[in-house]
Amino acid sequence: MKVKFYIFAVVVMLMSAVFSGCKKEEIEPEWSVTTDSASDILQSSAKLQGSFTNNEIEVTEKGFFYDTAQEMYSQKKIVASNGFSIELSDLTPSTNYYYYAYATAYNKTKQGEIKMFRTLDITAPNVQTLEPTSISNTAATLNGNVTSDGGANVTERGFMYGTNANNLTHTVQSGSGTGSFSKEITGLTQSSTYYYKAYATNSEGTTYGEVKSFTPTYSFSYDFESCNAWSVDNFSPCTTYDGDGSATGGIQNTEFENQGYIGSYIVFENGLASSFTAHGGTKFGCCMYASPAPNNDWFITPALIITNGTTFSFWARSANNTYGLEQFRVAVSNDDYNYTYIAGSSSSSISAPVEWTQFSYDLSQYVGQTLYLAIICVSNDVFALCIDDIYVGTNLNGKNMETDDRAELKQDSKSNIKKSSK
Repeated sequence: MKVKFYIFAVVVMLMSAVFSGCKKEEIEPEWSVTTDSASDILQSSAKLQGSFTNNEIEVTEKGFFYDTAQEMYSQKKIVASNGFSIELSDLTPSTNYYYYAYATAYNKTKQGEIKMFRTLDITAPNVQTLEPTSISNTAATLNGNVTSDGGANVTERGFMYGTNANNLTHTVQSGSGTGSFSKEITGLTQSSTYYYKAYATNSEGTTYGEVKSFTPTYSFSYDFESCNAWSVDNFSPCTTYDGDGSATGGIQNTEFENQGYIGSYIVFENGLASSFTAHGGTKFGCCMYASPAPNNDWFITPALIITNGTTFSFWARSANNTYGLEQFRVAVSNDDYNYTYIAGSSSSSISAPVEWTQFSYDLSQYVGQTLYLAIICVSNDVFALCIDDIYVGTNLNGKNMETDDRAELKQDSKSNIKKSSK
């Protein structure tokens, strides 16, 4: 019995030693690598993508090999750090590229099938002609946008323009590269229609945007800011006419240079009195009450060419209404001598509110003519008519042109106001 027990004990010890020395072997899951189709292919770049059949595997490295030869003689390796995709750059246009995805897991490296993509051919650029801006009577800014370089550097871009849509005789350059670009052109002729198109050039050729057109606007503005404060009848290139020849009144308890002047309009500057402030800026024109009354004082623009859509606009106000509202008329002339009223008449006038108010007048009936435009103060022993921000032109949005509903005709008994001499 002792012998049997001894043999059994030895067997048990041997089996225990064998099993205690064994560890459970880690089982590798099934997995493989797939080479996905390339995307975002351009002339010099492309995106490579890969995937796994089992996304639960523990990958230690993944990436791609690629080459221009199908045999992959000189393949280049690129490791993907985030996700299983990579952006290739600095590729050669019009070239076949071969590639495959690879991954390493469980000390094994597997690869997907070899696939191919072809980079795009170089083409001429894509360019757009955009709307012009900053149009004036002699200049405009042309705008364009190169939306694609076609795979090669855009070495030149610019505009062609002229007065014949089928024969754009002028060319102006505006830099190189992609993106938006602009060019100011000058020396334009008022009222002429100009046609233009953007262009862009690379090694493959030149392309053009669509032909667009514009017409230079005629505009004249006067805001008194360049005038010397307290100067009288000195408004070049505008002129004045003192039809009443009377001395003018002042402001109670206030003194200012040239107070009591004999003339038409004086340049006022902000700060003299609370009711004497400019509509815009710091200066404005002011016609003080004539003594003896009534006023017959003219503010006259230089000769201006009237085109389609031209409007005459200015801002006016009465300094206050203590003695009533200031009265004015608006007249036009071809020769700065014989004038025709377009607002008011020999027996009526326009009242200027105490708030700055914009008055505007359509001059479409005078298209093609050269006109002098006059603002005529005809107040009868009131106080002070203020005017500012005079504008003649077609850019209504740019100058906020609106006919003010508060402008009204007022019947009076004044005699016909006519400019009779210089």
